[in-house]
Amino acid sequence: MSTVLQRKPASQSVLRWAVGWSDGPRSSVWRLWGNKKDDIYVAVRSLGGTTKASFHRDGRCQVGFTDKYLVTASRRFAVQSRHREKWRLPSNQAVRILQVLVPHSELRSFIDRNPRDVTWWTPPPEGSVAVVSIFLTGQDVKPSLPSGSSTAIIVGKVRTSTRTAWAIYSHHPLDGALAKLVDVERTKLAREAQAASLPQGTRAVLWESREDHDRHVLELACQ
Repeated sequence: MSTVLQRKPASQSVLRWAVGWSDGPRSSVWRLWGNKKDDIYVAVRSLGGTTKASFHRDGRCQVGFTDKYLVTASRRFAVQSRHREKWRLPSNQAVRILQVLVPHSELRSFIDRNPRDVTWWTPPPEGSVAVVSIFLTGQDVKPSLPSGSSTAIIVGKVRTSTRTAWAIYSHHPLDGALAKLVDVERTKLAREAQAASLPQGTRAVLWESREDHDRHVLELACQ
């Protein structure tokens, strides 16, 4: 396993990361990868391979169930399509496609069978939120670091034949609106977890629908 914050990220075919420590309070493991068609994907281990976000070479994007889970999803949720939401990316040379938000309050100690190549990133201070910003650029284009955070740093990249997906990690103070959303949603999740007798350490993610292309996803602890 490697630890936080490398200033010259190596090019990889797959980037796996988690916020926190393998033997302490932490997030779930996230995965960023590409394929030979120049498509980029993002998924989270806590959802057990059931859901992923896809960012295709032609600008089409979607989030929804994986092919393997579609039959089960059809029975459980009566869905007709595995895609919950679709949108398009602008044709910019550098565009932010996703932000993964992990508040300090949602880090928990739990046992998981972590892949060996997970990169563990230093958790945010209390009262803050860890933000993993994913940018897509052309092959020879490097994204600018976001303003407003002195902690922002490029921590990894995944290359395909024509595009590069960059992961930028930063910490930000938890503002009032996000803090309220976290409290409301965690209360709901705690009730659902108790009713369903879910095991300790169960995680949840909330995908935010937006009118533009820039999507956010919030990771929460169910208990």
